[in-house]
Amino acid sequence: PVCLDRGFKEEKMFRSVMIVLAVMLLAMPALAGDLQAGVKGGVNLATTRGDDALPEADSRLGMALGGYVSMPMTPMFSIQPEALFTMKGFETPDAPSSSFKINYVEIPVLAKLSLAPEAVAHPTVFLGPSLGVNISSKVSTEGVDEDVDMKDSTKSTEFGLVMGGGLDMPIGPMGKQSIGLDVRYNLGLTSIDDSGSDANVKNGVLSILGTFRFL
Repeated sequence: PVCLDRGFKEEKMFRSVMIVLAVMLLAMPALAGDLQAGVKGGVNLATTRGDDALPEADSRLGMALGGYVSMPMTPMFSIQPEALFTMKGFETPDAPSSSFKINYVEIPVLAKLSLAPEAVAHPTVFLGPSLGVNISSKVSTEGVDEDVDMKDSTKSTEFGLVMGGGLDMPIGPMGKQSIGLDVRYNLGLTSIDDSGSDANVKNGVLSILGTFRFL
């Protein structure tokens, strides 16, 4: 009951945060400068954490791919919503080994600070909430031909906190495009378990992403 109440409060809080952010995003185009847009992609190193996570579990190697829109508020500060396909889960090394594969469409909304924006390559730091929508959840086991569908045992959404930093380097005429590197950690804040046991199991994902801004 305590775990269930804590999860309900966290989910309610982040739903409220996302509603407020959605309202802000609708109003920001009138306040923001020139919009910027780009794509990003790279690798995930995913695992699980929490009181009921398997201590012997290994990380799952996956990918993340998607796009973003950046709305500069000042030369140094911007709001950056993103939409990413991201692979999470974990693996168990004991024979027969298994891979728990959970794939999400993830929507982070990041507050991004650009340090030394006039430099050739300027560092950035960012922080913000994320909403993950579970699009598939399966377990594959060594020696078994077919995956087991676990969608009914995992929650349809999760909330997290994204934090990280990177480098942006303007390229092209007038520096209208840029390439960069983005290193982030997505700390899961709500349990992914929906089996009815109220297990405390949360995602944790380290991502290394290359970025290309085309607008």
